Amino acid sequence: ESAICFLPIILLADWIYRRQIRAVVYGGYAAATLLYLAMRFHAVGFLGIGFIPMVNNPLASLSTLLRMGNALRLAWLMLGLHVWPARLSADYSYNAIPLVLDWPHLAIWILATLVVLAGWVYWGVRTRSGQGQALFLAGTIYVGGFALTSNFFFHGATNIAERWAYFPSAGFCLAAALAYDWLEQHHIRLAMPLLIFSSRRRHTRYWRDWSS
Repeated sequence: ESAICFLPIILLADWIYRRQIRAVVYGGYAAATLLYLAMRFHAVGFLGIGFIPMVNNPLASLSTLLRMGNALRLAWLMLGLHVWPARLSADYSYNAIPLVLDWPHLAIWILATLVVLAGWVYWGVRTRSGQGQALFLAGTIYVGGFALTSNFFFHGATNIAERWAYFPSAGFCLAAALAYDWLEQHHIRLAMPLLIFSSRRRHTRYWRDWSS
């Protein structure tokens, strides 16, 4: 679902790098987008699935503001799984991730989101270096990839699903590669040991899960 954001993201990427816009290329992207929208309209209608059981998406039963606050919290959870995917699950449906109904708790996630987004926008406006532009693009891919599937603007069929991370993973991998390159340029030899250690930890964890 998140790949629907590809067209606006590629437009933004070409604007950042000041590449010439080619009508034929963008025509193909637009045609693929329209084809997807037509297939989606045929399957679930213009407004999507009308009734969503609470067991599939508990966020659908919340008020708009509470749903948006919980969606931001789940987005941070997904980011955590990108950084440290040690606790993956085949099912995140009802009560696997309890809802948060108190605003003081949600305020932490909302404030963290606002701070990160403000820093990302400031970085994108101020930076002129190639790496800075690439980092801004990585954030654009990640945030844009989650924009429509995060339950923030409207509720979807599920509260969270790892398939939503497929397209945003491109932005995360780009950011990780830029971080690795920065460490290497500054002769900080921590990147490769950390990568090996984290991969070994994940492998051990998955081996225990499969063997149990």
